[in-house]
Amino acid sequence: MIVESAQVAAIDSDALWVETIQRSVCGRCSAKSGCGQSLLSRFGEKPIYLRVLLQQRPASHYQVGDNISIGINDNAVVKSALLSYLLPLSFMLVFMAIAHIYFAAEMPTITMAIVGIFLGGLFVRWHQKKYLNDERHQPIIVDENTLVDITLSEISRNSTINLAIK
Repeated sequence: MIVESAQVAAIDSDALWVETIQRSVCGRCSAKSGCGQSLLSRFGEKPIYLRVLLQQRPASHYQVGDNISIGINDNAVVKSALLSYLLPLSFMLVFMAIAHIYFAAEMPTITMAIVGIFLGGLFVRWHQKKYLNDERHQPIIVDENTLVDITLSEISRNSTINLAIK
């Protein structure tokens, strides 16, 4: 699980809107004083607002300005990146190939490539709306109880794997 600190910016009935700061990984090496990337990253820090599910917690426990820890499943990040980038690109390539086979002309091929990437983007948008309130795909509030649940589920998963190997 990827855990990040955030500040509550707004409160809904079923979720919190939190603000995080996007930081570059620069500044961790010894060459930061002579690195141009480090200088540029100082100017590029900007707030990002995320919707974080409350998971049956009452919204009254939180106030605007509270600092909380949020987390998202590692697999959700990877799957989201693949879905967001590869699916529209795949749609574009498939539509483009079909148009090239049937029409063998440049303009229909370009048109179908644009239609394919547009339909791929619509599918990503539909998928996002479908899983808007699914805890497996959204950031959650991380506290002591959440960490215990995550640790127990990882232990049970690892013990199942170890039993299968033996």
